[in-house]
Amino acid sequence: MKKRIITGIVIAAVLLTVCRFSDTPVFAVLFTFLSAIGVFEMLGCIGVRKEKRITVLSLLFSLLATLLAKIVTNESEYVSFLVSGAFLYLLLLFAFSVFSKGKVSVDDVFATFATTFYIVLAFTSIILLRSREFGEYLILIAIFMPLISDVFAYFCGVFFGKHKLIPEVSPKKTVEGSIGGMFFCGLSCSAFGAVTASLIGNKVGIILVLRMFAVGIIVSVISQLGDLIASVIKRKYGIKDYGKIFPGHGGVLDRFDSVLATSPIILILTLFPEFVALAG
Repeated sequence: MKKRIITGIVIAAVLLTVCRFSDTPVFAVLFTFLSAIGVFEMLGCIGVRKEKRITVLSLLFSLLATLLAKIVTNESEYVSFLVSGAFLYLLLLFAFSVFSKGKVSVDDVFATFATTFYIVLAFTSIILLRSREFGEYLILIAIFMPLISDVFAYFCGVFFGKHKLIPEVSPKKTVEGSIGGMFFCGLSCSAFGAVTASLIGNKVGIILVLRMFAVGIIVSVISQLGDLIASVIKRKYGIKDYGKIFPGHGGVLDRFDSVLATSPIILILTLFPEFVALAG
């Protein structure tokens, strides 16, 4: 536990520092790097990393798709690139399967494409969020609120947990922990919204507080789903952790599993500016 706490503090400190420079290439480079590591871990999990062509192609797609989210400033052009690139990536995966003489199955292709695109889209969403209105604050919600939800869900589960949530997927998670994570994530998001609104000179009202509480609830629900998705994949392929890069936490996918599901949802919420506006 001590190692886990220390590692968590270090991760949080590094992320806060990088977010402080989110308007520089450092931000995009870090999340591009994390995306590539996450894809590499997933390829190992599903058992296709030994196929070097798949590994190289997947890492190339991950690096290009994520980094170009920062380089291509016209978002519609970037979306066109992402869709076209994803299709070419899938087409080449099928080609590898066709000419692999049975070494790469169709199931391998589907698993590789689905999980890689899931990871890439998540880290790309974080980079795209930075270009939105209030982007420097939205990225903090996308990155840190799922972590807050995880922490409170864990401790509420430890102290109050009696009813298992989905034991077939994650034996230790409880209904009480899940509710606690949602509640405290909502409170944290409300407090964050109120403080941020004050700092940028906006009025803090009950509408803002309630709106941000709702955002926190949504973030917590989706982040817990992301955690369960990561768990069900690990159970499917019989592994404990995706990697070992973070002592006490596992790999990138173990630490950022909840963020992966949350960041695209927050990006979707920005299509409704009044919902995430830091004004009440």
